[in-house]
Amino acid sequence: FGKPSIIIPLPDSIQERNAQLLADTGTAEVLLQKDATPERLRSAIINLLDDKEKQRRFSKAIAVILPSRVADRFVAHVKQHCLSD
Repeated sequence: FGKPSIIIPLPDSIQERNAQLLADTGTAEVLLQKDATPERLRSAIINLLDDKEKQRRFSKAIAVILPSRVADRFVAHVKQHCLSD
């Protein structure tokens, strides 16, 4: 499983669009920088820590979206395509 996440993307960047995709798919909670006051961040963290079901959903969802064993797959690709004789 992946890890449940609270994402604070850089404003006016592709990070905001990617973060919104994660939020829309129930994969992570997003807190925009302009809204990320210490109080709101604290509240988001506490709420996530207290909500075991949300943690489980986020963990399962992120594991589906993000590929696993990326480093191993990258090394295999390099070996196959760049280092073969």
